[in-house]
Amino acid sequence: RPDGARLLDALTRRLREASPLALAFSGGLDSRFLAHMAARLAKDGVRAWLFHIQGPHVPAAESAEASAWAREHGLGLTLIDLDPLRIPQVRTNDMLRCYHCKRYLFMALREAALAHPAFAGETPVLCDGSNLSDRDSYRPGLRALEELGVRSPLAEVGLTKEAIRGLAAQTGLDRPDQQARP
Repeated sequence: RPDGARLLDALTRRLREASPLALAFSGGLDSRFLAHMAARLAKDGVRAWLFHIQGPHVPAAESAEASAWAREHGLGLTLIDLDPLRIPQVRTNDMLRCYHCKRYLFMALREAALAHPAFAGETPVLCDGSNLSDRDSYRPGLRALEELGVRSPLAEVGLTKEAIRGLAAQTGLDRPDQQARP
């Protein structure tokens, strides 16, 4: 069986097992693909809600684009205003700024997800769109995600950026060639 079909099956199983999902949603290809797959699985009982962080570190146009995409696809989205420049290590451009920033952002995401009415007393699984290719470069923020127990379904099943682009096109996700903007 082709590798793409195997990876898609593995991701489908992972999302079904993890539901309900609180998805960190930047609006980039990886988080859009994750949201797209969760939405495709809604008929199977997979529930997901998107959380987008906006602030001085995210261009307003990106937040507007993320909001519009979620709305166009009928997905629930909560916007969270945060300023990671409040964190001294981020503000001073410390070597571990990405670690401190991710930790701050995902602690706030977890809090918002736990209090969100979409989950009504359930504990959602907090997920992000990190993929296997992200592990190939220096990303101290990944350590923060691991410490906080954030799940990365795309990376967990072995999806690389290239595989995501292929599966995004195959499953009908718009703009599968969207450029990365880390």
